[in-house]
Amino acid sequence: MGAELTGNEPVLTTWPMPYAALAWIITHTPPDLFLGNPRVHFQHYADRMNEPRKAQRQWRAWACWAVVRVVRPDWPNDPKHPVVEPTFEAIKNAIELHGTPGEAALWAGIVGDLTSAQRS
Repeated sequence: MGAELTGNEPVLTTWPMPYAALAWIITHTPPDLFLGNPRVHFQHYADRMNEPRKAQRQWRAWACWAVVRVVRPDWPNDPKHPVVEPTFEAIKNAIELHGTPGEAALWAGIVGDLTSAQRS
């Protein structure tokens, strides 16, 4: 997620940005395996981002945070780390601005599919 990509790299045709892979990992982690709290990890990572490409990397971290929130809504945020958590719409808009072409639609589709699956 921190790689400097323009969207023209051939690898992205075969391997798009790994938001779906993150969802799969979180979904399929055995309950007895310590994973920590990825929601807190991405919350801290996004809020403490630095250069290079700070905005792009920060919003990708928030996008990952949102995936974790959908997959595991039972995992809490860090109450000792006061930060304004962005809306999914704000994340999508920022990824459209700072991400690669099509990245925001890819992320929104994954989050939408996960949300639909949760309702079923």
